Amino acid sequence: LVKENEDYIATMLDWNENAMDILYPEDTKFPTSYYESLDPKTLSLQNSLWETLKIENAVEPWIYISAGAIVGALLLIFFCRYLLRRHRDRY
Repeated sequence: LVKENEDYIATMLDWNENAMDILYPEDTKFPTSYYESLDPKTLSLQNSLWETLKIENAVEPWIYISAGAIVGALLLIFFCRYLLRRHRDRY
């Protein structure tokens, strides 16, 4: 069990003296589960699923282009308003 691992406990206690009580309360009202070690086949499957998830949820380049165009348009609008206000102040 991870919560019985001395290195893990020492690391958690270095971060916060109450870390183990916060993470693993004695009066837990909900079921907890954890994995000690996965067999190589399951670990490989889990890693491939995570990689697929990360690839499918990657940000597309058009989002950056669109965001850049919007920011550019806003800057242009503010600059034009600034020039117009400056021109009005002169007269």
